[in-house]
Amino acid sequence: MVSPEAKDLISKLLVVDPAKRISAADALEHPWFDAVQSVKNHQALSAKVIERFRKFNKVSQLKQAAINILVRTLQPSEIRDLREVFEKMDHDGSGTIEADDLKLFF
Repeated sequence: MVSPEAKDLISKLLVVDPAKRISAADALEHPWFDAVQSVKNHQALSAKVIERFRKFNKVSQLKQAAINILVRTLQPSEIRDLREVFEKMDHDGSGTIEADDLKLFF
């Protein structure tokens, strides 16, 4: 399946008349590039989240308490990003992430 953004960019690049064709600079600013980068960021984030869950699970209770204290020092934007990832993973909206949620997310 080809995204609407990709179709739009390709159609603008295939215009025969150079005066009407999108410039290279404008093409690089096209929303399709943002969409591609977003997918790459999501994939990288997904791999990082899985690895962090694995590591967190192995940490002692004392270290978990220390990590919880550190989490409270996060900036609002960082908390918002983490909340978005959590909500995407919590498919049933229960407020907890079950093994089934992880399987569906990844």
